[in-house]
Amino acid sequence: MTDTTRLKSELNQREDLQHLLFRRGYLFSNRPDIDLSGYPFYNHWNREQVNSEFYLYLHNEQHKYIFRRDGLTLVLVGHAYDPFAMVSDENVILENCANAYLSGKETFLDAVSSLTGIHLIAVFSGQENLFVQDCSGMKSCYYGACGENIYITSHCAVIGDIDAPKKNAFAQKLLQSRSFTHGSKYLPGDLTIYEGFSRLGPNLYLRLCDALFSVKRFYPAAPHPEVSQDDREIAEKIAKLIKNNTALCAEKWKRPAISLSGGVDSRTTLASANGNYDKFQYYSFFSKPQEKSDAQAAHNICQALGLEHKIYPIAEENEAYPDFDLYRQIVLHNSAGISPLKDNEVRKYIFLSTLNDFDVELKSWASEIGRAFWERRYGFQLPDKLVPRHFSIFQTRYFGAPLLLRQSDKAYAEFLEKSSFTYPMYNYENSDLFYWEYRFGSWGTIVTNGQDIFNFEVTMPLNNRKIMDMFLWYPHAFRRADGVNQAVTVINEPKMQEIAFNVHNDYLNKKRLLLETVYYRYRMFLK
Repeated sequence: MTDTTRLKSELNQREDLQHLLFRRGYLFSNRPDIDLSGYPFYNHWNREQVNSEFYLYLHNEQHKYIFRRDGLTLVLVGHAYDPFAMVSDENVILENCANAYLSGKETFLDAVSSLTGIHLIAVFSGQENLFVQDCSGMKSCYYGACGENIYITSHCAVIGDIDAPKKNAFAQKLLQSRSFTHGSKYLPGDLTIYEGFSRLGPNLYLRLCDALFSVKRFYPAAPHPEVSQDDREIAEKIAKLIKNNTALCAEKWKRPAISLSGGVDSRTTLASANGNYDKFQYYSFFSKPQEKSDAQAAHNICQALGLEHKIYPIAEENEAYPDFDLYRQIVLHNSAGISPLKDNEVRKYIFLSTLNDFDVELKSWASEIGRAFWERRYGFQLPDKLVPRHFSIFQTRYFGAPLLLRQSDKAYAEFLEKSSFTYPMYNYENSDLFYWEYRFGSWGTIVTNGQDIFNFEVTMPLNNRKIMDMFLWYPHAFRRADGVNQAVTVINEPKMQEIAFNVHNDYLNKKRLLLETVYYRYRMFLK
């Protein structure tokens, strides 16, 4: 947990670091009187009236775009680009979304699903207010009310800094338990650290009407097509769209860079830059010895393609960074105390918070959604229907904590009902949607939020709902064997077929797979 009093006291003396608190954050509220001069905003945020009821508070390093027409207001926070229409201008995108909304909500949501990037889109129509995230929910969205004060924000902790929400007792117990130190760092269901506040999540939209919040699923809305592993046409379409995204990134930013690990997802993104190789920088870093092999693998791939690649070694001692402890506090508070970082991660965040070699990082996230990745963790096929207990044990190791486990099951059961996830949806695999909506929408959004402390923006060329949907059209076994990624990679860069890859995934080593499997069966058996 964060010691807010200590953090505030130390930041009050450090004007040079104050901008890192809730960096690139946003806050929609009906409050016009939030003081932006002191903690936690320190004059790094601005206020703009959206309509007669709501205001947008925005960190001065965050982007926002507003479109108004005949009482309709749309706001886009973050960035977006459309690989189907080849549009990189958010003002054009927002106008297209407004036209789609006027044609109907389904048309609007279909238009939103065509977009790539990291963003939140809000619609204020007079009758209702809607909020929808990017494909995998990387632009976080927490919502709720303290009395009559309404908040929709990127950072849950900001609510506690400006108001007096009641802390969630179960969340506090879980965060302080030994169980939470083993597993993924996020809370069950849509819980937050405060009562009355929730997390939104991918493939859902938030509706606010007459001061009441409701959540509705809009994807998937129908069965997806099913194609054979030999279907070249769909692989070529996916490859083209990802390549379009990479080209749009080169158009949007002046100094784009692609971060590489040498793995499957990384190679997919790198290959998509073919034809625009000269417009990007290529880099890797290592903050611990185990990451050196990944960085070297990426270096070898770039070398084989004739591309210059830079490796950034990050100091292995905390003493190399005099403000190490204060940075740790800032990052922890930005995650509402949910995601404490290991020392090497803190050192990495410090290093990247001042790096000025490029203005955007192209990260290869979201591709894992289509790779049946969660099943690899356990080494066997998961059941067609997942129940709350699956969600609990996929998240945290509840050793010797049966009460916490049952409370977690209850939180998941409530959110599964709320988000219409209580049954398999059409021909979509539950385990794929779990990874998409819970692994990314919970853990992923916290990590991405934390990375807003970096000195450059982060974008994800594969973070597009329609593209991810096409990955899922292929057979399960083919996706699990990385067949789709490999096909797409070679289509975009045929030379990849000739390059030898030797990247060891420590996460999927035999010992870990065995332990995960034993724990899975143990907790599914014991209620």
